[in-house]
Amino acid sequence: MRLLLILTVLHKLETKSINFVLAIPQAESKRDVFMEIPYGFRFGRKGQYILKLKKNLYGLADASLNWFNKLTLGLEFGNRPMWFIRDDCIILVYVDDMIVISRKKDVLETLVNNLKKKNLILSNEGSLSKYLGVDVKYKENGNFELIQPFPIQRVIDLLWITSNESKYNTRPTNPLVKPLLHKDLNGERRNSSWNYRTAIWMLTYLEGTIRPDISIAVHQCARFSIQPMLSHEKAVKQMGSYLFGTQDRGIMYQPDTKKGLECYVDTDFAGGWT
Repeated sequence: MRLLLILTVLHKLETKSINFVLAIPQAESKRDVFMEIPYGFRFGRKGQYILKLKKNLYGLADASLNWFNKLTLGLEFGNRPMWFIRDDCIILVYVDDMIVISRKKDVLETLVNNLKKKNLILSNEGSLSKYLGVDVKYKENGNFELIQPFPIQRVIDLLWITSNESKYNTRPTNPLVKPLLHKDLNGERRNSSWNYRTAIWMLTYLEGTIRPDISIAVHQCARFSIQPMLSHEKAVKQMGSYLFGTQDRGIMYQPDTKKGLECYVDTDFAGGWT
């Protein structure tokens, strides 16, 4: 997604975001699948009847494959998993969300019409401004920023962070300064009821998408998910306070045609923890 956004800015391409409504059930099932009558439905005697599925269903072993095959019928492109590429158009598909970029706007409109002709139910979201929960903020100078205010707000709500707590924290959490967190088996017990593992899961998602600035802090706190103590709870709360004050910030991209592809490798990453 980030690569397509960069190409869009560099080459001033047209974009379109498409969402498929209940994507998986739109596809036909390629085999007979039967199920018991759901609990709460009264139909004959118990065990007398079973139901045969008429459509594809979430959770089936081949559900995603059936949807992929259905989607390819509406695309006049040579296909690869997730990518559909033609000389005048590139498509990225993530389950039921689609990004399309092209030099010509009419190519995008033709694509949407082809999908509808194949009886695919979709929602045309217009130009790319949101995708997979990520908001794209375009700047006048050609730069753009990726932010996720809603997932951050969920973390804030889970940890009961208030404005009074947030204004004192300018760093993600104390593991960024020595000493690093440890088991603290003789320390004080937690005094909050929010789920520590849930908080770690939500923070892990954020640091893997648009907030790499909290990666080290999340890594440190995640090590103590089995038996978190008060010191670990405070570290997570401090991270939440930091996010509270930076909720509208994310990854800033500054595409530059003068630079080629640059790769950075941290060959001593593991050594940093010994």
